[in-house]
Amino acid sequence: MPRALDMFSNYVIAYDMRDTVEEETKKSEIDFEPILQAIKNRKINQVPGIKPLEEIAYMVWIKLPPKMDTNYTVSDDCIKCGICEKVCPVGNIGLDETGRPYFKHHCQQCMACIQFCPKKAINYKDKTQNRKRYIHPQSNTPI
Repeated sequence: MPRALDMFSNYVIAYDMRDTVEEETKKSEIDFEPILQAIKNRKINQVPGIKPLEEIAYMVWIKLPPKMDTNYTVSDDCIKCGICEKVCPVGNIGLDETGRPYFKHHCQQCMACIQFCPKKAINYKDKTQNRKRYIHPQSNTPI
């Protein structure tokens, strides 16, 4: 049984999508099956420990995301559809009186607002405008 599930990165702030996303998704779905069965059977697997340097880096990193949305931009391409507000799992996005999104600074960096925006109007600094977006075809997200 695989101990890890290889996935492509969809953290659009740091990476552009590879062209092999669909193939990788299909393979991951197959590889996930034995992991799912192990979970259902309550099998316990030990995960190797975190190295001290990684733990320190994590402690620094975990404090950054909530305010990282100060670097999000909403371009004039925004059609005020409200999808970003609906897909945010922590309620970090509100809509102003005109329907334009704003951020409340408790972001968890899931990137759903960037990934789901139909016009690529939500971006991070000047890094994501031309990067590919990905939404899993079986996503249950309310759009």
